[in-house]
Amino acid sequence: MTSDHSSILAIRSQFPVFERKVYLNSCSQGALSKRVEAAFGEYLRSWHEQGSPWDLWVEKYEEARGLFARFIGAEPDEVALVASASAGVNSIASALSFTERRKVVLGEFEFPTMGHIWLSQARRGAEITFIDAENERLTVEAYEPVIDRKTLIVPLTHVCFRNGFRMPAADVALDRACDKENPGGSSGQRLCCVASIGVLLFAIASAPAQTTPAAQTIVIRAGKLFDAKSGRLIGYRTQDVCTCVCP
Repeated sequence: MTSDHSSILAIRSQFPVFERKVYLNSCSQGALSKRVEAAFGEYLRSWHEQGSPWDLWVEKYEEARGLFARFIGAEPDEVALVASASAGVNSIASALSFTERRKVVLGEFEFPTMGHIWLSQARRGAEITFIDAENERLTVEAYEPVIDRKTLIVPLTHVCFRNGFRMPAADVALDRACDKENPGGSSGQRLCCVASIGVLLFAIASAPAQTTPAAQTIVIRAGKLFDAKSGRLIGYRTQDVCTCVCP
């Protein structure tokens, strides 16, 4: 037995359900580990014994935020703990403006609540475009003719909840950011950065729509992405970020 195999078995032993089941519901609710169960018990005991020890709870919150930040190569202030991925995406969707750019491009493999969240932005002016899968796959080529100068954001789920397909998220973003002009004669617009949110990756179109090309330099400072000319915050850096100078 190799050391890698032993490590895998040691990790699996922390999840009692694995002894009886093949667990396939991680897209909705992860298997419960012994450590998480113990943490629940510790939380409930502190509630019983100390009433409402908010200082302790906030300390634990910040500890968890720091641990996850180190795990993904980010800074703690780049990490927000939310109830679910859906809650995190909802915060982003509701914060965007759909005035100059209205188009949101979604693949068929998004989790249902992702579609619900973005479709609900239609009342605020969002125009939602879905890309159909072919042979249970979504390709970079399927995105090429759809992403254009009107595109505000392209939410990409890295792994499909339905069939396990691994989306080439970085390829989609890099293809638009670094190589291709937009189809249909819309020169000068490219997607400029990729940011991770949980296991969700977003390609964000950050340059304003315009009739002539204009260079934009993206500056990384303290984990955040800024337009070098205006100083405007346009995104956040994570381990999976791609930045470029994009006309």
